[in-house]
Amino acid sequence: MREKHHVRIEGNGAVLKAFSLGDRNRAQLVLQGGSDITVHNLVVRGANPAAGASRSAYQPELEAQHAFSVSGATDVVLDDVQAYDVYGDFVYIGSGPRGETSRNVTVSNSEFSRSGRQGISVTNGVNVTIKGNKIGEVARSLFDIEPNDPAQQARSIHIIGNTTGAAVNFWLADKGAPASIGDIEISGNRMTAATGGLFFVFVDSGAYRGPFLFENNDLIANNKVMDEGSKGAFFFTHAENITIRNNTVHFEGTMPAVELRELTSRASGGEHLQGRREHHPRDRRQQRLPRHLRVSSASPANCAIPGARGEKLLAVSTTPEHFAVTGA
Repeated sequence: MREKHHVRIEGNGAVLKAFSLGDRNRAQLVLQGGSDITVHNLVVRGANPAAGASRSAYQPELEAQHAFSVSGATDVVLDDVQAYDVYGDFVYIGSGPRGETSRNVTVSNSEFSRSGRQGISVTNGVNVTIKGNKIGEVARSLFDIEPNDPAQQARSIHIIGNTTGAAVNFWLADKGAPASIGDIEISGNRMTAATGGLFFVFVDSGAYRGPFLFENNDLIANNKVMDEGSKGAFFFTHAENITIRNNTVHFEGTMPAVELRELTSRASGGEHLQGRREHHPRDRRQQRLPRHLRVSSASPANCAIPGARGEKLLAVSTTPEHFAVTGA
């Protein structure tokens, strides 16, 4: 659909099914431009027989076969929809044909399983709400905030109250071009299965990313997947204004809970952090964490974890009941 306005698609449970392999860019439903568009109770089934939380599901030559693609549209609601077995993402929120930003997009009360790439991606979107969905069996990262160009943006992104399953890579991956990214809220989500890694925020130039809020989530931390030498379950580089509070984190393995590099301003409950060049002697006893850990802002505890020599790295561990960070 191109440049349509004031449209409601009432699917009544109808199924859009792909029967052939198709080319790289064959998305099932594309909303290109336009405004005030609602899609309700529609099911998409792709053509990927290997889709799911395995590396074999990802086929780069078909990775843009998304179930739902929002491209430069405004005031879009995807509600009570479903998507399965796609080569691409369940939902892709990105630019229009002239680089327009998608704005005011809501994905709610929906069910997604077995993708060939990400779960839900935001590459150029402002005021995006992803709420109350069930999403799992994802070939790469569950939620991907990753502009492709510095001129794009991802701001006011709210990932709230979702129930998530397995994914090969991260629960949240935020890498990509040095674009404007911030006002990210991750709250009230519940993981029922581990992902390869938990939260990964990385950029090595440009504006600092943030603010970030992580609160009231029930999480499973794993370290099967790492990138850019990351170690921590919560990993942030070149970021600011980070708040992590009232989360419950179950650790499947030994890792730092939080790893911070090149930070400015505030992190974790408002304690002041300033990234600095520092190397701590390696002490494996400092790295041991309990399997079950409640993570919330609390009284300060200076808990340094060894970092890689010569890097700007401040990593912090936790105690069994709480953590907060100080001290750079």
